[in-house]
Amino acid sequence: MAVALVALLFASSGRADNGPASYFDINDATAGFGSPTGTISYNGSFWSTSSAGTAATTLLPDTSPQLTFGNSGSDLAGATFTLDLDNDKGFTGILINSTSANITISGGGNTAASSFGDGNMSWSVAPGSILNMNATYATTGGINNYGNPLTLQGGGIINFGGVIGMNGTANITQNMAGGTANLQQTSAGEAPFSGGYSLTSGTLNFQGVGAAATAFSSMGSGNTFSINGGTIGNTSGSAATMSIGSGTYSIGGDFAFAGSSNLNLGTAAVDLGSSVRQLTVSANTLTIGGVMSGTSGGITKLGAGTLTLSGANTYSGATTVSAGTLEVSGDAGALTTTSAVNINGGTLLLNGSEANRIKDTAAISLGAAGSTLQLSGAVTETLGALTLAGGAGIRVIDFGATSGVLTFASLTATSSLPVQIWNWSGTIGTGGGTDQLFITNGFAPSNVSFFNGPGTGLYSEATGFTSGGELVPGGLVPVPEASTLLAVLGLIAPLAWRERRHWMRCREARGN
Repeated sequence: MAVALVALLFASSGRADNGPASYFDINDATAGFGSPTGTISYNGSFWSTSSAGTAATTLLPDTSPQLTFGNSGSDLAGATFTLDLDNDKGFTGILINSTSANITISGGGNTAASSFGDGNMSWSVAPGSILNMNATYATTGGINNYGNPLTLQGGGIINFGGVIGMNGTANITQNMAGGTANLQQTSAGEAPFSGGYSLTSGTLNFQGVGAAATAFSSMGSGNTFSINGGTIGNTSGSAATMSIGSGTYSIGGDFAFAGSSNLNLGTAAVDLGSSVRQLTVSANTLTIGGVMSGTSGGITKLGAGTLTLSGANTYSGATTVSAGTLEVSGDAGALTTTSAVNINGGTLLLNGSEANRIKDTAAISLGAAGSTLQLSGAVTETLGALTLAGGAGIRVIDFGATSGVLTFASLTATSSLPVQIWNWSGTIGTGGGTDQLFITNGFAPSNVSFFNGPGTGLYSEATGFTSGGELVPGGLVPVPEASTLLAVLGLIAPLAWRERRHWMRCREARGN
């Protein structure tokens, strides 16, 4: 009894936001809902109050109800049809329970959730079904949202054929685990959407050419595009730059970029908060051009694709590259306040001629085989202590095709891990050439080798330091292997002790 009461209360509160359920039924009082096809008028007698489809059908009530399609997954099986709103009554929500229906809503129409509960409404589409929202309240506008909050739910597909919501000034929340919202619009339209958007789960996909640039381009000041999870995609077939008008971004959770075509999030500010966020770029390139801020906030780059940061970022947490490429580029691209840079199998690419893109004291680690620090352009960079850690395998510092000057505070390793310096075109023996590698605090206890190509063209000279502290092939001060250094220390220690005892005896003799 208690369980049934809780279920009833939950159903009642959910129904209050969306209004009373009206089941679409072309079967009148016969059980079930029929097999609709073609275009059907919203204003016809096709609406039932029975979840079994056994009540006589009537016109849609004036109470702006929830449009409900089927009561179970098997209802409206395989049905493909269009519901024409006919510029008639509004509705407060959509619920598609069928798991194989393809439903298009067209014509002019409104939502009217303000008539019920707190004004919130939801559109929910079950996995396997598709909702095509092609309604246009005005010539170039989408369905009229009247400023009501909207939640997108379910594991199905919602296609927005036009503006995501005319007169939409409130927040849209996408909570579609396993589902997708495709934005197909090509222009901002009349009275465009200006509210905030929250992606929590599911995929938000820019499917139409121009959708990324226009769907949120009228977002008002004080509104936020919040990425709290889920996936962002661009299947428009061409690279796109997203605009969020006067709004800002908030990254409150881990998210992914699917990467069919490149996507640039634009230059709006990005708040990371106080947590390290995982950004997975599966393919191609996702660019974040705005300044990413956050006390203790940081990022971890995952996935085989490229994440490009072109803003003067101010977050203070760690930056980690675990797969693919993290590129810092552009006139302003920088990580001047990051606490540390950890390259754990991926590539950190410093691209362009801007100097000191990374905090000078930030520790940097090459923590796994294949970890690469790569330069592209006339790069001059001062970094903190470089640490080689993790399992066996080659780590790489790649000077690229132009010129570069790298300075590390020190270089240490947990064992004699190999480091290869690729595409080095400096001056053997004396240094001071096109490419320069400095290690401020002494020798490198590792296996360091220089190449004039990407792992090809090995310089045969022993690695050593110049008098100016540059590490080069054929340096004046050879770099000892760690085992050699320990052996030398083992020989020196007894001799030093012997000399000290001799000195003490001589001192005692003079004193007597």
